[in-house]
Parts: sequence; structure tokens; C-alpha cells
Amino acid sequence: MRSKKVLRGTLAITLASLLLMSTAACGGSNNGNNGSSASNNGTANANQPATNNSTGDNAAANTQKDTAPKEEPVTLTMLVNQQPAVPFSDTEVGKEIEKKLNIKVDWVVAEDEKIKVLLASGDLPDIIMLKPEDQARVIEGGQVIPMDDMLAEKGQEITKNTPQVVDFMRKFRSNGSNKLYFLPVNSGPDMMGFEASLGVVTRWDYYKELGYPAINSEDDLLNVLKQMQDKHPKTPEGNKTYGVAAWNDWGLWSYYMPMAILYGYADWGNNGYVQTSDTNEIVNNYTNADSPLWKTVSFYYKARKMGLLDPDSLTMQSGDFSAKMATGQILYSPASWFNGTFNGKNNANAAGYVTLPLEWGHQWNGANQLGWFDKSLGITKNSKHPDRAMELLNYLWSYEGSRLAYSGVKGTDWDVVGGVPTISESMTKARNENGEAYQKTGVRGAQTGIYNGLGNFVIDPDDNTEVDLFSSAKSFNALLDPLSKDYTDHYGVTYPAEIFLKNVEAGKSINQKDMDTRIAAALPATPDDISRIDAKLKDLMTKAVAKAIMADSDEKFEQAKQKTMDDLKAAGVDKSNDWWVKAWNDTKAKVNG
Repeated sequence: MRSKKVLRGTLAITLASLLLMSTAACGGSNNGNNGSSASNNGTANANQPATNNSTGDNAAANTQKDTAPKEEPVTLTMLVNQQPAVPFSDTEVGKEIEKKLNIKVDWVVAEDEKIKVLLASGDLPDIIMLKPEDQARVIEGGQVIPMDDMLAEKGQEITKNTPQVVDFMRKFRSNGSNKLYFLPVNSGPDMMGFEASLGVVTRWDYYKELGYPAINSEDDLLNVLKQMQDKHPKTPEGNKTYGVAAWNDWGLWSYYMPMAILYGYADWGNNGYVQTSDTNEIVNNYTNADSPLWKTVSFYYKARKMGLLDPDSLTMQSGDFSAKMATGQILYSPASWFNGTFNGKNNANAAGYVTLPLEWGHQWNGANQLGWFDKSLGITKNSKHPDRAMELLNYLWSYEGSRLAYSGVKGTDWDVVGGVPTISESMTKARNENGEAYQKTGVRGAQTGIYNGLGNFVIDPDDNTEVDLFSSAKSFNALLDPLSKDYTDHYGVTYPAEIFLKNVEAGKSINQKDMDTRIAAALPATPDDISRIDAKLKDLMTKAVAKAIMADSDEKFEQAKQKTMDDLKAAGVDKSNDWWVKAWNDTKAKVNG
């Protein structure tokens, strides 16, 4: 457990440690061994404020200051890569931003292929969210503008709250110009809040029915899912249940992340390579026979043989997968956000999906991070109101703006009660039901998690509480519903995530405290010849995984795997691998130099 001593500092302290210390030291300030956040036990998040402000009602009331619009109303368009359930400008959060800044924000939704078309045409919205490889291209093409000249007047919150992020982006993500073009969202420590969101997500009521069987491998997981399916072959609506499923509109994500999470790998956008989260080595996801991709493909192959794999897996998209999860048709998911409205409709009966704590392998939490670099925001040269776009970004990187984006509107969704920022009963109910009422709030970027400048666990100095009140231990008791209460009672903990953190303390599993997120963020732009090879390799793998999963026997599976290795070699994987390994090792040395 961490010390109870209250340490006060700014987010800059956390981020400075990322830039100035070794990899081990990077993770040390946020080891994830104590799920209780700073607001609960006085433990430092390393991003608590240097000032010793009062935490009473008056001080807390200052968290949303009078920001009455002083400029003419404008509409800004913003490119994002996930479709919200409700248009952002129609949500409570979107309307509050318009009220405070006189800026209406319209989202332009585009995934990878459409983004490529937009970049090629130059027809870009005011603000764009791009991955690192696309950032380098638009900087080189002059399609985005540097923010530096606007920071002094319009970006004070950015420079005050995340100075090391600004320095890092100038140094490593500016094509050598030392200018600020992009800002990664969610800057701050990646701890575990109320519950774990990634891992083995399955039906708690069915797992309980089986007597809580131990799951010590992916084969154990398949056997448990098979028992669930045998006992519940159809949903109440009469649809056939399946143990597992995949989808194809996130690249190869669903073909490697299920086992990447359990075996301690992290990705950064290039599906062909992953990072070991404990040793920070680069691993070829395609040619390494024990990579998370091949472990996941093997998992799906075995599931198909057992009658557990949804036959739509090779053709359906993530929205289809979510829709099936929402009806209880799929029994396992690698991420809790796919559950949709199922838990909200069933948790009163202690039925629904939970993330099971495993006493082996790895957990997805505990890293210190400069931000989500694959979701970085920049201002385009097309914008007729670049100063207002800067004003919007500055607000999103403020404590007030981040609290709004994560927790909703003060006085409606949360308020200060007895000196403590407290989520309202109506918001708690909406969040637990996870239905239309919650979607209309716009909280967490309309449930996509991509509209928050600061990370969940950053502490607002005015009330000494996380900007994301749902991630604050002060809120955990109110968030318990019959489902999560049954879960916590079984494991003898006070909130769901606590059992995961206890497993780390006991040495039963490993979190990401030693993962150096700077390396992937600082990688150089991929040369054109390597990009062409990588595109060919990805296309080859997309077809190959389907053939392997559909193999008629174990022997045929191994033959398909070997043929894939041979085809990759012929397609230039060795040249790609040589470049990436050298780039990775050189960058690792540079960020630690």
C-alpha cells in the first residue's frame, strides 16, 4: 500500500517524472497498488496541486468559474473516430460548453479509411483527432497550424496543467520543428477506478451459478464459457448464445487484444508490433509464434471447434458485437464498454457482465501516461477561427473543463455537498442504467472517452478530488448496485476494482506500473517504403487469421500458421521488423537519455 502522507503537486510533477526518470521510476509514482484514490485516503496522485486550498463548499464552488461568453458565437467542427450515441452538440455537456464559451461543437465522425480520404482531399474540419503516423503527414503537408503563438493568451490552462506534455510534443511530435501541433487527450496516471474495464468480461450470474470456477488459462476460460452456453443455449428472446466473437472494423484489434491484455502487451496503433508492458521490449505481433495475435487466433480457433464462436465473427462490425452483447447473446468480451444497456436492465437482479479478477497474468492499469497519443487533437489551417479552437482546447485541458467532460454539469449532474463534490442521484441512476438518459448527458465524450484533456485521476486543486467523480473513491459506495454488491461481497472487498489491486499486492498478477508510454509516443515517422510494406503485411494478416480460425484440424491450423509466416517473409516482414526494432531501441535510449 502507498503511504498515507498527503503530497501536493501539480500534474506537471507526474509528467516530469516521465521525462526525467528511468522507466522503472516512471511507473513508480503510480503503481496501482492502492485502488483508493487520493481523495479517499490522502495518497498522492502526484498531480495534486502545490497550493493548499480549502476544500469546503466555497472553494469547491470555484471549480466551475464564471466563464460568461465574451466573444461572438461560432460553430467549430471536430474530427473524431468514434460515433457517439447522441450528437455531441445536443448533449448536456455540449450545451454547457456552448453556454460558457459561445462555441458550438459539431463532431465529424470518420474511421481510418474515411480519414485517409479527408486527409488526401484537404477538406478538414477545424479540429482533427489523429494517430501519430497521420500527425506527421499533416504537419509535413502544412495542414495543421502550430499552437505556440496562441498559448500565451489562449492556452494558459494547457501550459499550466500539462507543461511536460507540451515540451514532449514539441520535441518528439513536431517533425523536428520544436513547435506544438498536437495535444494528446487523457494526460495523467492510468489507475483503476471503481471497476476494471479490460480483461475477462463475462456474465457474473452464470459464473456464480457454476460455483466460481478457477480460470488459470485461456483454455480454462473456454471451458467455463462452454458450461455457461450449455446451461443457457438461448437468450430469453430466443437468440442462440455464443461464448466469444470478433469484429472487423477495428483493424486486427479484436484478433490480438483479448490475449494482449492477459499476457501483458500494449499496442500503439501499428497492429504488427506490440510492447511488453513490464520490460518495454518490442515484439512482432505477426511473426512471433507466441504473440498475443497468435494466442488470440488460437483462442478463436478452439472456440469455433467447441461451438462457442459466433459465425458472424469474420464479417460483423463492432456495433454489431455491441448490439449482441446488449442482448446477452455473447458471453465474453475483452472490454466492459461493449456491454451496452444489458447491465442497466438486469443489475437489479444481480445479473450482468463483470470483469473477473484472475490470479495470474497481467492487468490493464497502473501506467503513468502523457496521454492517448493515438487520439491527439490539432487545429487545421482550414479553420476560420483558430483562436476559438485554441480557446476550446484550453478549456478541455482545464480542471473545470475536464470535470465537466467526465462528470457532467455542476448543479445538475453533481454538486458540492458538505464540502465534497458528489454525483447526483439522477446521474448515478443514469450511469448505472447506461441507457438513453446517460447518453444524453454527453459525459465522457458521449461515452467514447475521447473528449477529456486531463486524465480521470487528475486532482482538482479546488476540492482535492478527481476531475472524474466516477473515478473518485468518494463516489464508490453510491455506485454500488445489486450486481456489483454481490460481486464485492463474494471477493470481500468494498468496490469491484479493489480485488484486482489486492492481487497485484499479493504478487498474483502484474499491472502496468513499469510500462514506459513515452517510447511509442516518441517514435519517428515511418518511412514510405516501410509504410507500404506494413500495409501489405496487415492486409495479408487480416486474410490469414480468418483462414487459421476456420481450419479443419489442429494440423491444418499449424499449416495455415506456417504458410502465413512464409507469406509474411516474402512480403518483406524482415525489412519492416529491422526498421521497427532499431527505431524502437533508438527511441527508448533517447527518451531515457
